[in-house]
Amino acid sequence: MKLKNYLFDGIIIIIILISLIEIISYGILKFYTVDKDLFSVREYTEKTNDERLITLKKNYNVYYENENISIITSSHRTRVSSKKKVLKEIDDKNKLKILFLGDSVPFGYGVDSEDSIPYLFQNNNNYIAINGAIPSYSLAQSVARFKIEFKNIKNLKYVYLQIYDPASQYGRLGYNWKKTDNWTNMSNQTLRKYNLIDLNLPFYGEPNFFVIVKVLLIKKNLESPFFEPNKESDERYKKHIKNELNKILQDVNDIDAKLIIAPITIPSHTISKKNFYHLRATNILNEVFKNFSKKKNIFFFDTISILKEESENYFIDTCCHLSKKGADLVSSHLSEFLINLK
Repeated sequence: MKLKNYLFDGIIIIIILISLIEIISYGILKFYTVDKDLFSVREYTEKTNDERLITLKKNYNVYYENENISIITSSHRTRVSSKKKVLKEIDDKNKLKILFLGDSVPFGYGVDSEDSIPYLFQNNNNYIAINGAIPSYSLAQSVARFKIEFKNIKNLKYVYLQIYDPASQYGRLGYNWKKTDNWTNMSNQTLRKYNLIDLNLPFYGEPNFFVIVKVLLIKKNLESPFFEPNKESDERYKKHIKNELNKILQDVNDIDAKLIIAPITIPSHTISKKNFYHLRATNILNEVFKNFSKKKNIFFFDTISILKEESENYFIDTCCHLSKKGADLVSSHLSEFLINLK
């Protein structure tokens, strides 16, 4: 009889202890919020609650003294220049417009706005050039941003899309890559290394204590995980790219505009130093872009051929970011490209 009482008392004590741990863990998570986004938000961007995840802040102005560049945003959440006001021009129903979508390359990362492709293009053409790119954006984020923020722009003639991701993600994550992966949710990628601690209880969900353990593992293991690709993941990767391109093509067609897609250009003098899987993922992305351009009302703008000569002078780093000289060259070729489309 006493043994049964001890067993019952022991079970009650264990339940009480587990409950106390859960209550304390809940309190920690409630009052000590841990930012799981390891990369996501720059000072000129902010989080959203939709598939964009982040967007540019409105009317923001920051100067980076060590780089001698400014980042100025408009009320439309686009990058603008202090030398030329284009805020009201975006709403002008009579002027032709071209929207630049994508990541840090069309955004003009590392250079002032005046040295970016959109600004240089507008200086030499009769279009209003809208810089709708955001550094570290993925293809899926860019497609979502167009639908949410830019689809209703009047008299939008062209949409220029140039993007690096999902190549950089797939190059690291291989068979473990998911279509939702991007630079804003790297914590989720890190957690995949710790599948053994995933625990979802029926009618309860994941215990708060386990959430804290995972957060501690993230903080201790900030390095990016690496997995090799396989045939199945290659097909998922290609399908994702095609699906996103189909989405934006449909949205662009809906407003009677034309879609221009450009490959990502890696400086030729740095290719030998790049990770094999990274280059492989980039080449697949570029090839899918090129093949997709065979569809009606979509055009492939070959920046790789444009930048292949003297490539070292066209970039500011070993990644892909253009110098003023490189952006100016791309801008002038784009002007000729659009003339030939008419």
